[in-house]
Amino acid sequence: MSIEYSYESSSQVLHVNLSEYIYVQDVLNHLNEVIEDNSINEVKIEIVNFENVKDFALAQDEAVSIRTEFAKFRLDKSLIASIIIANSPFHQGMAKMMESIIGHNIQMHIVDTHEQAVELASNILDKEAFIN
Repeated sequence: MSIEYSYESSSQVLHVNLSEYIYVQDVLNHLNEVIEDNSINEVKIEIVNFENVKDFALAQDEAVSIRTEFAKFRLDKSLIASIIIANSPFHQGMAKMMESIIGHNIQMHIVDTHEQAVELASNILDKEAFIN
């Protein structure tokens, strides 16, 4: 599997780990799998780890399909924020590209480490709890 995930139901955080080589169909399959996963009712935050990725094949015309599926995922699972772990210039470039594709109507954050991602997720969830 090129994209694996685990879900923390207590915090409603989805942890996503990408393999070395990612293709658009992998992303679409992952989004559909999470949408159809009945054990996941709500995802407030997803933390996506780009650290292992060596190549991400994406053509310009394929970006629309990712944007469409991500919008379904965001609405179906009530996603409020996406945090991408990108610890190199290459990974940061990929993260910026994904931000430009899906970053509308959602909080997007790019951090260097898993620890930063977890801390930021906690801060976002605390703020969300305070507002509601």
